[in-house]
Amino acid sequence: MSKMNSQQKIGIALLAVPIPLLAITLACYAIFSFVIATMTDASTSVLLLTNIVNVILSALGIVALIGIPIGMPIGAILLVMGAKKK
Repeated sequence: MSKMNSQQKIGIALLAVPIPLLAITLACYAIFSFVIATMTDASTSVLLLTNIVNVILSALGIVALIGIPIGMPIGAILLVMGAKKK
């Protein structure tokens, strides 16, 4: 089997990363929200930490959603172009 060039590696990453990233982000968001909801005495610092983590997880989810329609076609093109170079 021949070695993959950098275009093919980037193409595979763009094809494989967005959907699992979205699933992991949603699972982490659900788990984190459940844990915080079960805490009864949430102080101000805990609520601030919760908001920060929610913003980070939301940003990751947005990146994953943008990566599906944009990254997947670009990944397919890079994968095919890398195979044609050989």
